[in-house]
Amino acid sequence: MANMKTGLGICGLIVLTVLPVDGEGPLRVAVTPIHSFAPATVTVRARIEPSAENRMLAIVADGDDFYRSSEIQLDGDHAPKIVELRFSNLPGGDYQFSAVLADRVGRQRDIVRQSVYVIPIAGCY
Repeated sequence: MANMKTGLGICGLIVLTVLPVDGEGPLRVAVTPIHSFAPATVTVRARIEPSAENRMLAIVADGDDFYRSSEIQLDGDHAPKIVELRFSNLPGGDYQFSAVLADRVGRQRDIVRQSVYVIPIAGCY
């Protein structure tokens, strides 16, 4: 069963290395790669529609044995249109990446989620 899952993961790695998630709101996110081998480095690229309301962007990587989050303060419509973060040394497993755009009082303006699978390698993590 493990060999089958690894085989399917490798096929997914070859076929689906980049999957952009285009939201209808002010936030669009691309997480790459969506399949990789442990220990993995995953890049999250958030494209933010300029708005005076944009004050904070939170990006979270949540896995079975791994959790990391980053909050980036935004300067409204003067903030960068693209924010890129890298999450390194991810152990094997399923991950949920989330990006949350918030206004000046912390209300959520938009949220985008993307699933990622890091293929465990024997002897690694």
